[in-house]
Amino acid sequence: MTNVKVLDAGDEPGYDRFVRSRPESLLYHSLHYRDLLCDYLGCHQEYLLALDGGEIRGVLPLMWTGDEGARIYYAWFLHLG
Repeated sequence: MTNVKVLDAGDEPGYDRFVRSRPESLLYHSLHYRDLLCDYLGCHQEYLLALDGGEIRGVLPLMWTGDEGARIYYAWFLHLG
């Protein structure tokens, strides 16, 4: 059964390992890129992990901006095929 959870600080090493292990991963999947965008643009992040048996099987990096209750999301999905 696949579970989805929000990435927290304790998940970041596993996230990095997963992203680095995938040949199709891009700069946009990295936590360094997340930090750059959050600092530079002032946007927010909400990264999601798909877990199966405690193993990361997919990630969905979400960045968003918005005001007055409206949000604009940017996403880069990466999964284990």
